[in-house]
Amino acid sequence: MSKPDLLFPPGATQRDWVADGILAVSLTLLSIVPYALLQYQSSLVLPLIAFVSAAMTLPLVLRRHAPLLMLALVTLGATWHLLLMPGPTVSLVAIPIVAYSVARWVPGHWARSVLVVGAVGSVLGPLSWFRGTSSSPNSDILFWGACL
Repeated sequence: MSKPDLLFPPGATQRDWVADGILAVSLTLLSIVPYALLQYQSSLVLPLIAFVSAAMTLPLVLRRHAPLLMLALVTLGATWHLLLMPGPTVSLVAIPIVAYSVARWVPGHWARSVLVVGAVGSVLGPLSWFRGTSSSPNSDILFWGACL
């Protein structure tokens, strides 16, 4: 498979663009609106949640058209999420969609790149967000397993 075909697999239709756009916008709204309606109405945290959530969910529009680019953009958003957010947010729902999309539309060993990124994230996320809050090592293992 040529490099352009790897980066931008052929065969995605206009209907696919629409479906992926609806998915990306819906998940973005699902990731932001609950925080806007609940405890963060007047908080300075809401713009940060909105930015990080959009950075993780809007790239899903590329899932059939440029899955490796989507993986890179969501990984960047997830890195910001890890560094800037005090805990997990709803936008993490993008992670299994990214894993499926890369595995589905990227051939060969390139598809395995999502496993490496996911494995690193599944350790760093719980390590960062739940440090000092669990009562036992079993809780830590549960958090890591759920993320993985």
